[in-house]
Amino acid sequence: MEGGEPSEEEATTTEPQRPGAGRRRVALFARGDLVGESYEVLDTIGEGGMGQVVEAFDRALNRRVAIKAAWPGNEAALRKEAQTLAALRHPSMVVVHHLARHESIEYVVMERVYGVSLAQHMLRRARANKTFSVPEVLDILTGIAEGLAVVHRAGIAHRDVKPSNVMLAPGNRVVLMDFGLSLSEADRGSGAGPTGTPGYMAPEAILDDARSGGRYLVDIYAFGVLAFEVLTLHTPFPGRTRVDVWSAHLSAEPPDPRAQRADTPPKLSELVQSLMAKAPEDRPDSIETVLVDLRELRGSSSEPSRAQSLSVLIVDDDPDLAALMRAHVRKTVPSAVITTANDAEAAIRHVHGHPPDLLLLDLRMPKMSGVELAMYLRGTHLADATTIVAVSGLAHEDDLALLRQLGITTFIPKGDGLEARLASVLRDAERRRSSLGR
Repeated sequence: MEGGEPSEEEATTTEPQRPGAGRRRVALFARGDLVGESYEVLDTIGEGGMGQVVEAFDRALNRRVAIKAAWPGNEAALRKEAQTLAALRHPSMVVVHHLARHESIEYVVMERVYGVSLAQHMLRRARANKTFSVPEVLDILTGIAEGLAVVHRAGIAHRDVKPSNVMLAPGNRVVLMDFGLSLSEADRGSGAGPTGTPGYMAPEAILDDARSGGRYLVDIYAFGVLAFEVLTLHTPFPGRTRVDVWSAHLSAEPPDPRAQRADTPPKLSELVQSLMAKAPEDRPDSIETVLVDLRELRGSSSEPSRAQSLSVLIVDDDPDLAALMRAHVRKTVPSAVITTANDAEAAIRHVHGHPPDLLLLDLRMPKMSGVELAMYLRGTHLADATTIVAVSGLAHEDDLALLRQLGITTFIPKGDGLEARLASVLRDAERRRSSLGR
């Protein structure tokens, strides 16, 4: 599980409506703490209105986990979230391992999901001024809808669907996060006042009029807002203040995505607008119906063809080593299309447009390390078809263990023997490309 830092845009006007949100707190756990006699705290992942999230090492089972601990007064909400997740079984759900108390702190131990939040992914795209392709949009939306379908079939409404609560993880996995505001359809009442994040709240949620048996329609509305944002990288109902945003949700007509993005398929545009209908009864009657439409649209979209030659991206902040590896690649595969990037940001920009067949990745780089870059690429599925090979002068066992979890199993040390090891990797990449008919 990742803490889910909000995007810069989201942090300005769309804080979730939770008791205690926004207060400065003293950290519950710190690096080196031993929680429950088995969990050694490694680092803080994030924190929010409900509590703090840390990464820990489970000494008993030799694995990394995430621990979410409740701020004082939020224990009941944390317990409810843990029970909700424990009742759901699907790749879109975080696995709950344990619920316990450490001294006076209540905490839940969960699967550590590696990846990047959709909010972070969208922010990077916005900064690069590069929208997602339509197939990418449909892949993301389909994954989220599949997760929501599981939640709704269990009779639960999430009530805080937004990009920062969606994790893009390796293996084409889209994970729904933060069930702290979820509510059973069987619960009476409206749920203790307006609840959710202002930028994604349905009119009935703002008016505190979402009734038992129809709360899932609040999620469908939020999903529509999210879908518009993934398509255009802009929220459909912006505003400088919370009141401005709420007013737009209550009275402004859902905008047509095609007005901002002309290549939006008409059927997708119509679907997104219907999801944001003001009256709940005017929206699609279930997320299952939405899934059918998304899958049909997905089937009709096509991906661009790949280049004819083996493409190789070398990512290394040392220009001399990058040049040396380039020469080795050229010697082994003379026809290869070779690109170099001296930092992670440059690598991401290249992969956005041209995912390579093979990525040779230095692990030790400034700002964003090679390990972090690998997590980002696997989480966002930008390089799902790319073979990533770690090439570094030094690699800690923890880094290699994490890379293996991301499906990166080949490590080449720099120094003596580099040319021969690279040649072997390149020949494997050529054979793999040939077997796939590329």
